[in-house]
Amino acid sequence: MHEQAVIVGQTRRMVGVITEPRPAGGGAGEPAYILLNAGLVHRVGPSRLYVKLARRLAAQGVTVLRFDHSGIGDSEVAHDNRSYIERTIIEAGEAMDTLDRLRGIRRFVLLGVCSGAATAFRAATEDPRVVGAVLINAQAFYDEQEWNRHVFNQRWANEYWTQSLFRWDSWRRALTGRIQYKRLLGVLGRRAKNLVWKDKTVRTTSDRLRRDIRALLDREVRLSMIYSEGDRGLEYLNLAYKKDAAARLVESGVAVTLIPNADHTFTLLRDQRRLIEAIERWRQTPLNPAEEA
Repeated sequence: MHEQAVIVGQTRRMVGVITEPRPAGGGAGEPAYILLNAGLVHRVGPSRLYVKLARRLAAQGVTVLRFDHSGIGDSEVAHDNRSYIERTIIEAGEAMDTLDRLRGIRRFVLLGVCSGAATAFRAATEDPRVVGAVLINAQAFYDEQEWNRHVFNQRWANEYWTQSLFRWDSWRRALTGRIQYKRLLGVLGRRAKNLVWKDKTVRTTSDRLRRDIRALLDREVRLSMIYSEGDRGLEYLNLAYKKDAAARLVESGVAVTLIPNADHTFTLLRDQRRLIEAIERWRQTPLNPAEEA
């Protein structure tokens, strides 16, 4: 295995590390993996997850690039008027350009945790060089305020009905005036309304998510969706697919993996190991059923 620091991007402002097998180049026709920042965590990934994953993949003959988007880690701040969403998609493309220029690789798998998964998904829908995407605890998928608010409120209301309503601590807080009644009534009211009607933006975004996933599959892009069991990101999928999203996605050809008892960023070594093993199984298996790691 060999690692090399590189500059990514047309303006030479982003810093990355290529991890690759010896000799360089990987297996014949093997796509390179590009690891995208999980929020503001720099290119080592949450709890150094990306370093471990890159080295495991390189040991199997895969070239991997992990880099910092502009303004994160060692990369310079971008001085333009683009939104964060627009910029990360463009920069994912520049990372592909860099591997093409330096290693002659033209096929890519994008991988990310949380917001990095959303970037991977959106970039995959726009760039035909992407042949696979690994989406880990993907949140939102799109920058739609009402879509995000709807999922947040639904989760908050569900937790209230299924948990807080039956806990003495919640009643004690209510009796001592430490409950945000205005927020509670507003959220529960919206939940009741949404049982029979959803905001037009929410319906439109749900339709868009299903169409984009279908378009990727029709383009023969391999998709792996990995979630910590109970992660909020699953609720976006259930909203789009009217519940039972995992089963419907598997029927469509998406690999879906649920990892029990793991937190959102896979902090524990045990959970990182299960996550990396799930990615390896998906990479080596043409068709994957839904599984529990």
